[in-house]
Parts: sequence; structure tokens; C-alpha cells
Amino acid sequence: MARPAQPHVNGLGSKAKDDEVPRAAIHLPSIDPGNDSPSKFPLLHKLTASESVLAIEVDDDCLYAGLNTGDIAVWSLDTARLIHIVRGHEEAVLSLCLSDDKSRLFSAGSDSMLNVWSVQDLELLYSIRSEPRVGDIFALAFSADRNTIYCGAQDHSIQWHQFGDESELLQPPVESRVDAKNKFFDSATKPKDAELDGSSKEPSKAHRTKVKAKYQQWFQPANINRFAHSGAIQCMLLLRVHEGNHLPQEQCLVSGGSDGYIKLWTLGDSNESIVCKAKLRNSRLPVCSMSLSGDLLYCGLGEGYINVFNIESKQLVYSLFVGKGDILATRVINGSTLCGTSNGLVRQIDPGLSGVNTWKSHSGKILASTTGRLGSRGALVTGGNDNCIYFWDVSSIVQQPRQRSSSDDEMMRLLIDFVSYKTVSSDHRCKTQCNEIATTIKKCFIQHGAAETALLAAETAMNPIVFARFKSSKNTRGNAKTVMFYGHYDVVDAEPQPSKWVTDPFDATAINGYLYGRGTTDNKGPIAAAMFAVFELHKAGELNCDVVFVIEGEEESGSRGFVETIRANKDLVSQVDYVLVANSYWLDDNIPCLTYSMRGVIHATISIRSDLPDRHSGVEGKASEHEALKDLTVLLGSLVGPEATDIKIPNFYNGALRPDAAEQNRFKAITEALLPGHPEITDARGHTISLIQRWSMPNLTVHSIRVPESKDRVTIPSSAEAAVSIRIVPGQRADQIVKELDTFVHKQFEQMGSSNKLQVVINSKADAWLGDPTNALFQTLEQAVSQAWTERSSASKEEGEPSSPVTRAGNIQTKPIYIREGGSIPAISFLEKEFNAPAAMFPCGQASDHAHLDNERIRIENLYAAKQVFNIVFSEL
Repeated sequence: MARPAQPHVNGLGSKAKDDEVPRAAIHLPSIDPGNDSPSKFPLLHKLTASESVLAIEVDDDCLYAGLNTGDIAVWSLDTARLIHIVRGHEEAVLSLCLSDDKSRLFSAGSDSMLNVWSVQDLELLYSIRSEPRVGDIFALAFSADRNTIYCGAQDHSIQWHQFGDESELLQPPVESRVDAKNKFFDSATKPKDAELDGSSKEPSKAHRTKVKAKYQQWFQPANINRFAHSGAIQCMLLLRVHEGNHLPQEQCLVSGGSDGYIKLWTLGDSNESIVCKAKLRNSRLPVCSMSLSGDLLYCGLGEGYINVFNIESKQLVYSLFVGKGDILATRVINGSTLCGTSNGLVRQIDPGLSGVNTWKSHSGKILASTTGRLGSRGALVTGGNDNCIYFWDVSSIVQQPRQRSSSDDEMMRLLIDFVSYKTVSSDHRCKTQCNEIATTIKKCFIQHGAAETALLAAETAMNPIVFARFKSSKNTRGNAKTVMFYGHYDVVDAEPQPSKWVTDPFDATAINGYLYGRGTTDNKGPIAAAMFAVFELHKAGELNCDVVFVIEGEEESGSRGFVETIRANKDLVSQVDYVLVANSYWLDDNIPCLTYSMRGVIHATISIRSDLPDRHSGVEGKASEHEALKDLTVLLGSLVGPEATDIKIPNFYNGALRPDAAEQNRFKAITEALLPGHPEITDARGHTISLIQRWSMPNLTVHSIRVPESKDRVTIPSSAEAAVSIRIVPGQRADQIVKELDTFVHKQFEQMGSSNKLQVVINSKADAWLGDPTNALFQTLEQAVSQAWTERSSASKEEGEPSSPVTRAGNIQTKPIYIREGGSIPAISFLEKEFNAPAAMFPCGQASDHAHLDNERIRIENLYAAKQVFNIVFSEL
């Protein structure tokens, strides 16, 4: 493991003298000049911790990080979620090491303690205490041959412990030392996205586990080499060397110290001391990190030097200068050397030594690195004192058997590609990209076996609708049901306040288990999940129903042209049995939901214009004259009355369905489900009333009032217009209310006797939708959601996760709750009526997804779960 130089040990951290640096070092040219050069290895994911990351290890399932607080944080590599934080040490965790079989995790730190953990459940198996003068333990190496752990320490010593008869370890508990963080590793500047999901804040008690070791012991005096080096031991590793012509190869310990030496040690039994068999000199530069590739040992030194030794011959092969900064982390992958530096840079040296590719990785020091896999991609993992962990895609230099990447990986790559298209339907400048993504989606359907595909449009001004049909590959009886999946690829703009985004909104970025970017949750993410569920089933011969995809590009602009296009192509769409929509969100971040009703909407623009130009109020303003803005203000007031809460449009409330007793009980049940996880809800009855008002009562909103740009504050504007929306509920008819609105506004205006001109424009309208939670589609969805989250919750419990996405007050709730929504999706009620097919809404995202806002995101685990839900539905309906 890489360890940074310590300023209080042998002058480390100070600038090396001229006679201390390798004189024959090869100075490699920079391939990409500049510290901020883009990496040729793409960023796969970014995690933020609560404190400086001093050590990292990965196995097949998890990433383990040692923090400056003494905590060990564990993330799932499947979902990139923080699944556990354990109080590992009383002071900073400086080193981590996994056993060869990945069953045990070893940790050591500034408290001079060695802890041994069971990887399966993070049970603390052993705590082994050093003498007080040992100080920090910087390096660990575990020998499976001898079942022995070796520790390199600040006091120049190497100590070891061989695990054997556990009864020998039974000792009285060891008193803890005073809790004190290591100042050298204190966090650098806080990353901009540190609190996107609260992951960098001090973890709650529910997430941190304090543990006591099952067995406690001291390192035995016979198992300590007190003067292994003349300085702190910064890094260690194990390797095998030939002893003459004898086989098998003997295991050897290699240590690197701040004294500039690398030493090779033969390993004895538990009661035998290690013996130095060779010393390699590094011109007195501190040895900060090491990595082994074959018989070559790569040593990261202070001041930006790397020495490469042949272990068999003990010869220096070459010395490299790669740039300023201590080399605190070193990894070699198929001849490519990847170095993490004290100034936050990653430097990559290719096998031919043609140059150095450099990019800025961290805003502070890179203190640790390792290699592993994230999905199907090979990854270099770096951690630093900016509280960040980065996964860099190094698949291009990792030799691996050719294999088809997983469906989840393909889905994520497709979604990242979708987000890169700026498909803002309200901006005519984005029409090209809207058409490009429509073509991309169609090609994707064709590549995965769609029976029919088409791009549909009733008028040239609208973005095309993507149509595709997949025939059942399982039901051969000819009576397969047809499910229409509706979605939209267009998005709202991200430009009004771009400075609030911590990432480029059209460059999807994975941070702390979430994918950030415009459209990730609304609605490109759910579309990708549905697509790949069908692709999987179709390929496996398990698609039990026909699936018709209808993906439009105008939803965020009122679905203009959608009705006309679908009706013009109704013969192509043909018979539909169910309509499935995934374009809404949970009520909170913990409880899955199914939506069975949405309010309808009418968007209108009310305009008043004068024949006169803009004028000065002090020169030409008079009480007897009607002004456009005053007329508009009076008209808007007449819509809602003096209390501004009662809509005055005649016959407006006629037909509006009020919640019956059963539905009111359902609303109460929703509040009861939310209460345990939401202490901010102090009035259960008030919260239930609020749900009823938001979901099942109509409302009128004035969104904005616009006037021509005034030269100063005393201008009488020649015109004024207001953007108004009316949310309607089941039982109300949008067409009828539009007529009543137009008639009422004109009548009120006539009564004013104004000489100005009035215009009422209906921008879009849609009826409310009320589904039936008892129909087959809803019931299948309920079963699928329960199954998907039950399996994920069970997996989380096996990983030791203290709180899963469906945990409530310690009890896992996987059954979804049925909710209504106050928002509107024009297409859903139209499709249900047009095809006489019951519709259902499946929310994929969480309440905190920030749809339509800055930093829109979707949790990656929710995407995987959504694909699983679609998979179950399409295989069973």
C-alpha cells in the first residue's frame, strides 16, 4: 500500500539535495501537457467519503476505504452505494489488506492497532496491539502460506503475527488510546459535489457500527524486528523468488522505507525472526509506494522519481523522472505504470517509455490506489485527502478474455449516450439532436430484434415519435397480450441556472451511486430500463407478451402533435391490451410506489394589447384610461376571487370526483407509512389533508406575467400577458373547462369597458387520469416491485447494510404503496381512451431526483431494480 512521506521522520517531505536524486534518470516528455489535461481513461464513477481516504482495497463485491476518522467505509460495487461504516480504529486508518481468498480484511492505523475483520459480515475477529512507541502502522502484507500478517511501522520496525489456535489469543481487553486524527491526512478543500446526497457528511449513528474484537492480544516481542529500516516503513508487499534452481519459489517480504532503502526479507516461522537477504538503494529518496509486475519491482519515490529493479538480479533496470510531486501510489497494469502523486495528478507511463500522460484526478494528495472491476470494466481506483474516490476505466490496457458485457453495463452505457443528446423540445436549436436520438433509439431496437420499427410524425414541426414492436418469444399460442410502453426522450432545459449544476448536465456523471444528468430520471433512464428488460427476455425466449414502444419527443412541450400522429398511425399500432408508463417518482427516497391517478392540465396564455406604444406614466398616465397590465391584473383576480383560493369559472367544479371513504383511508395509510421515516411530519391529519388537496382537488396557478422590456420603472407597457395553468381532476372535462374559461374571461373583459384587445390562447390541454389499482397490470406490477426490492433488500442485509432503500424504522417494507399525483402527463389518459386499454404508472425514481431542476439524477440501484420489474412484468403478463 502507498504511504506518503512523513515530515517528522528523517526529514521526509523536504526537498531532496542534488546528490540525493538519481543522476541517470530518464526524463520522460509529457504526452498531454498541463495538469488539467483530459484523461485517456474515462471516469467510471466518483464516490465521496466523510473524510480523507488513506487506504483502499477492493474485492469482487465491495470497495473498502480507510478514513482519517478511524472509520472503514464499505461501498457496493454493484450499486456504488455506501452500505456500511464501521468504527475500525480510534485514530486514522492508514493501511488495508485483503487475504488471498478475500475472506479477511486487515486494517491498521495511527492507534498502533492491527484489526482483522470477517469480510462476510464485518465482524471484528482479532485486535492485536503494538507497543506504544511503534506509532503509526503504515503498511501491511499478508502471507497465506504462513497465515501471517506483517506490519511496517513509523518506529522503523516490522512486526508480525501468525494466526493459529484462537485459545492462545484470549486476553483481557486492551484500553483504547485517546482519539486523535492524523493531521497530515486532514481533508483538503471540500469537493463541490460533497453533499449531493449527504454522503460526505458525518454519518448517522444508524450507519456507523462500533465493534469489539472477539479476541485481543499484543504483538509478541519475539515477533518484532525493531530496526528493520532507518526510517518509517512506508510500503510492503510479498513476492516469490527463486532460490537457485529449487522449486517451488520461496515467498519473500519486500519493504520500502523513508530511509531510501528497499529490503528483501526471508520469512521464518512464527517464533523465528525475518532476515534481510538484500538491500536496494534509491539515492536516499524516500520509498513511498511499490508495485510488482513479473520480476520487476516498480518503486514510487519522492520528488517524482520511479526506480525499476529486477528482483532476481537485484539490478536497477532504469530510473524515471515523470514530473513534480511525490509518487504516493503506484500500480502497473500490463506494462503501463500508473502513478498517483502528492499534487493530485495521475501519471501514466506506457510500456515503451515514450512519454507521460498526465491528468488531474484529485484536488488534494492521492494517498492510495488499487485495481479492480466495476461491472465489466477494468478500473484503476484512486483515493485522496479531498475525500474522493475515483474509478478510472483502464479496460483498454487490461488483458482479459473477450466476453459480452452484462446487460446492466450496456444499459448504463446507452443511458449515458442518451443524456449526451441535448433534446430540449422547447428550443428549436435542439431539433437536430432530437432527431438524432430518435434515430439512435430506432437503430437500437432493430439491433435487438424488433419485428417492426418506424419514426412517426404528423407534422414537420414536431420531433418524431419512435415506434417499435417486439413479438412474444414465449407465447406460441397466438393469444399473447400487447403492452404499450410509453415514454419521452425530450427534456427541459438546463440553461437558466447552469452554475447550480455540479456536473455538465449533458455529460452523465456517476457520483455516490447516482447518475447525474438532464433526463436521467425524466425520462431517459426509465426508457433504457424498459428497453433492456425486453432485449433480455426476447433473446432468452422468455418474452411472454407483445411489447409496443411509443417514445415521443414533445412531452415537455405539451405533447404537441402526439394525438394526431397516433390516430394517423392507429392501424400500425393495432391492438393494445395495457398501457404502461414510467414517468413519475416515489413520495420519498425509501418506499416504492405505484401511481394510479394524475390530474389533468390546461395551459393557457391570456394577453391584453393596446394600440398605443409604451408611454411614460408621469407624462401620459391617467386614472380614466385602461392600461394593458392593469386590465390583465383585474382579469386574473376575477378568476380566483378575493381569497384567491376559489376558482370562479362557471360550472368549474361540476363533475369533479371527491375521494370516497375508501380512498381517504388509502391516503391515511400513506401518511402512516411515511411517519416512521419522516419525523418532520408532526401532524398526521394535516399531512393527509395536504395529500388530498394536492392530488384530488383542482387548482389554478398564475405562473408568470410578461410585459415588453421597459426602459425604466415609469413605463406604461403597451401589452401584457400571463401564463396560466389549471389542474383538473377525474370527472372534469378539459374541453368543457376550456370553453367556460374563454367565455368567462371575455365576459369579464367586456364588463370592464376597455379599449384594449384581449386574446386567450390554449397552449395545451389534457384530461385527468384515474386508473384501477385492481386490474391485472397493477397487480402484476405490485408483485414485481415487491419481488425486486425484496431480493435487493435481502442482498443488502447479507452485505451488512444497516439501511436499505426500503427500510423503515428497522423493518424492510417492500410492498409498494398506491399513490396519486398532482402533476399531469397528457398522453396517458389519451392512450387509455384511444385504445380502450387500462393504464398503469410505475415510478422508477426517488423524490430527491430533482426532475426539471438542477442536478437531476437517478440512483443506479433504482435503475437496476426498474429493469428487473419490467423483466418480471413482460415475462408474466
